[in-house]
Amino acid sequence: MAFMMKNNYLVQLNHRQTVDLIGNKAKNLGLLQQLRCQVPNTFICTMDAYEAYQRDDLRLVSILRQELERKLDPNKVYAVRSSANLEDERQYSFAGQFKTYLWQSGIDQIFSAIWATWASCQSDAVKVYLEKTTSANECLKMAVIIQEMVHAQVSGVAFSRNPISGLDEFIVEAVQGNGAQLVQDGVTPHRWVYKWGIWKDKPDHEQISTDLIEQVVKQGRQISSKLRKDIDLEWAYDGRHIYWLQLREITTLKDARIYSNKISKEMIPGMIKPLVWSVSIPVNASQVARILAELSSQEMLDPSTLVKSFYYRAYFEMNAFGKVFSKLGMPRESLELMFGIESPNERKKIQRPPGMQMLFQTPHLLVAIYRKWRTAVAFKQVEIMLRNAYQDFSIEQIPKQEPPVILANLDRLMSLYEVNTYYNILMPVFMHIFGMLLSKTLARSGLDIRDYDLTAELEEIKQYDPNSQLHALHLEYLKLDEVTQAKVLQLSYAELKKPPVESTFIQKLDAFLDQFGHLSDSGVDFSYPTWRENPELILQLIAAYKQPADMIARKSFMEISPGFLRGWLLNRLYQTSCRYRLYRESISSLYTQCLALLRAHYLALGEEMTLRGWLDSRFDIFYLYDQEIRASILETTDPSGLAPKVLKRKQEMEKNRDIQLPVIIYGDTPPPVMPFSGSKLIGVATSKGYYVGRAKVIEGLQAFSRVDPGDVLVIPYSDIGWAPLLAKAGAVVSESGGLLSHSSIIAREYGIPAVVSVIGAMGIPDSCMVSVDGFKGEVLIHQSD
Repeated sequence: MAFMMKNNYLVQLNHRQTVDLIGNKAKNLGLLQQLRCQVPNTFICTMDAYEAYQRDDLRLVSILRQELERKLDPNKVYAVRSSANLEDERQYSFAGQFKTYLWQSGIDQIFSAIWATWASCQSDAVKVYLEKTTSANECLKMAVIIQEMVHAQVSGVAFSRNPISGLDEFIVEAVQGNGAQLVQDGVTPHRWVYKWGIWKDKPDHEQISTDLIEQVVKQGRQISSKLRKDIDLEWAYDGRHIYWLQLREITTLKDARIYSNKISKEMIPGMIKPLVWSVSIPVNASQVARILAELSSQEMLDPSTLVKSFYYRAYFEMNAFGKVFSKLGMPRESLELMFGIESPNERKKIQRPPGMQMLFQTPHLLVAIYRKWRTAVAFKQVEIMLRNAYQDFSIEQIPKQEPPVILANLDRLMSLYEVNTYYNILMPVFMHIFGMLLSKTLARSGLDIRDYDLTAELEEIKQYDPNSQLHALHLEYLKLDEVTQAKVLQLSYAELKKPPVESTFIQKLDAFLDQFGHLSDSGVDFSYPTWRENPELILQLIAAYKQPADMIARKSFMEISPGFLRGWLLNRLYQTSCRYRLYRESISSLYTQCLALLRAHYLALGEEMTLRGWLDSRFDIFYLYDQEIRASILETTDPSGLAPKVLKRKQEMEKNRDIQLPVIIYGDTPPPVMPFSGSKLIGVATSKGYYVGRAKVIEGLQAFSRVDPGDVLVIPYSDIGWAPLLAKAGAVVSESGGLLSHSSIIAREYGIPAVVSVIGAMGIPDSCMVSVDGFKGEVLIHQSD
């Protein structure tokens, strides 16, 4: 008997047993047992037995058979499956490498199944798998699970997270009868997808009780929550109990990548030329990573992993942000809502993630937000520093400088650009936070913040708004006699400045260009020409400018009952909201000034490269990456290949200009392009109202003359430079943007409907009739006349 106890090869499952003794799969069963889950009666043939098998220990057969006879119930049937030391690890799953033997009865069958499981370690398939996945010093060892079979009415698998996409949804697949049908017989299972309190997908006909599946989901989520892992489970139901047969961590999610353009379309919209990608994207990504690191108190994410280009468009990698969200204690659903995975209609059904509760659970986040707020409070000093620094650069002098000097100035400008970008990201966040708090405070008294003009008392903000200046210039234009008005529209800007045409009007136009000449069709892409470069276009805007009547109708915030306004909280929130609105406009103005300076420097280099015969036009420089430009200027590479690169990239961008890409892309492989189709488009409503009008699909301000008053303006994105166009529109539809985008803010101020983040908006047929629903976020496309 003492000899038998020394060679105890068959042990009953116990959660205290180690992986070195029973293997990973059995250890996971022990975890289920420890959580008091229903697990069939299970025995383990230990690693000691496998080592004896490898040594060809002649005593193994007799000892193991005796233990099997002594411990197993001859009236029961068993499943025999592997439990290797490397199996079901985070690095290696060994999925499908070892066979499972079901319905084994009698000592002979069970013993043969154990022996076959050991022998499978030497199979050719396992050897190849080991060579590809494991290091040379890792040795495969095999324990064997012997588990009582469940006489199942229903069997299946459950995943606590989508194993393909990585999305936060609980998936259950099930069949009637034994679960072997799912793997060995290839039967198509019934499928349920549960997400945040609702069934996103379930069978049309209920052959398997939904109540049973709800129990599987409930218990499976509890297991995943307690283990703090994303897992897949095998289960069986015998008509009374759900038995859990296997547990694995979902290893396929380790390197899963999910990309979203929900936020990037607002921050860096449209197709991005190579130069802008190599300059702006790293800076924006690094500053986002910096802010996230400061909020989460963890090592900064690698900026190069945050953003990826698909067809020259920017996508953020969600899982990189997910690490920060997890550190902050934020619920999973907040990440997917933030990145626009759920449609607007689906979001209404889904439980919103907790707000203040999460903050109280994460004291560090409160401290970090307070520090960021203090950083924002100190913004005025940063503003002065940036404004003075930009004044040191003279756009007129840049083309006269030598290339090495231009490169040195670019390096200096890039350090300022990083600081500017940091605050350009931070200020809108605080503007939104305090605006939201003010809105909620007003709502408690039955007031709607959208009915009030928060900037009526904020005179300083007018210096950042070109509309008021355009209106003043328009009035000056109307004072001119008919002959001079005709000359304003016919002559070039240079000719207008020559005597005897020069007048007070031209002097005021010069002042306007000094103040707003850095603006362009894009506030983030410096490849677009600035207003200073095209003064004739500004003259056209001035001549045709019309101030929207809706702006006059909005009430001043000071019209609220004085007794109510004297409330300390409301006063404080109002003043703070105004201040951060002003800060947001100020930093945005500085940001566009910086972009204008970057553009001027690179165009000067482009002119030099054109003179040297490397490029056909100075504007071709935008199709080169910054490192390619520097290498050619510094003569470290052969510049003869630059022109063919430019041509190739131009052709690629033109080919992909009108393609429609999804909001979410799974994996690093670019998806196939999707042609535009459909009569209804869905986006995000950001300014309330309904409107029916003729769509004008506009690429930039050059199309100003095509827009008639009352048209539905369809744009790829918007910045403050689009304001003159929005002033003529009856509604706005934008392919990108959010609540904080300029098109949304201006539309709310003008009292016109706006729907943004509309996939396929630029594919709307030009001049067709459309209905814009600024409440539901729908755009209905009617048949063209």
